Amino acid sequence: MGPARPLGFGLCAWGLTYSLGLQGRDGPRKNPRPRDASWLLSLVSRHGLSHVELSADVISPSLNRDEIAAFGARAKQAALENEKNVQKME
Repeated sequence: MGPARPLGFGLCAWGLTYSLGLQGRDGPRKNPRPRDASWLLSLVSRHGLSHVELSADVISPSLNRDEIAAFGARAKQAALENEKNVQKME
């Protein structure tokens, strides 16, 4: 058994419903400039967090396969960068 790893922290899209344009999107109180899944991933990466939870509501249904693949590659890169940060802490 290896050394204990620090507990990872992340963000969930459902904690940022207004920022992501999910809350009130069909009404007068909707966010006029909602953020997207890429913004959420950047936020997680910038703060060295290790998890991001998304839903289909956050990832635009208009994304094509290439855009989805690019998002997946960014997510993998962020995970690798965060893994390096965890190893530095040990």
